[in-house]
Amino acid sequence: MPMDIQFVEGHPRIEEVRNQVAVKRGPLVYCIETPDIPESSSILDMYIGSDSALTAHYRDDFLGGMTTISADLLVRKDSTSEMYNQVKKPQWDAIRTEFVPYYAWSNRGTAEMTVFLPIVWK
Repeated sequence: MPMDIQFVEGHPRIEEVRNQVAVKRGPLVYCIETPDIPESSSILDMYIGSDSALTAHYRDDFLGGMTTISADLLVRKDSTSEMYNQVKKPQWDAIRTEFVPYYAWSNRGTAEMTVFLPIVWK
């Protein structure tokens, strides 16, 4: 069975995922969890570049053995808790992280998770 890694998007009328993508490998959808991002960051600060290198790795030491996907994410540094903000060009940090299969999330303690990430077109 082909297990190519690709981005998928929801229908444009699904407002909650507009301009966002999910990572899919074969029939499996992947997600990111807070244990795989910097402690000072939020899931809501994570973005993915359209040119991010997505690489599958089998890890026998991870939850009894499964394939994760390594990817470069962009972490927005200038996020704020204000209701409205003047629009400025975002400041980014780059991190390398792991996506886990959606079916396997929430197996490493209490964590937040997301399937869809805003995409930054490059």
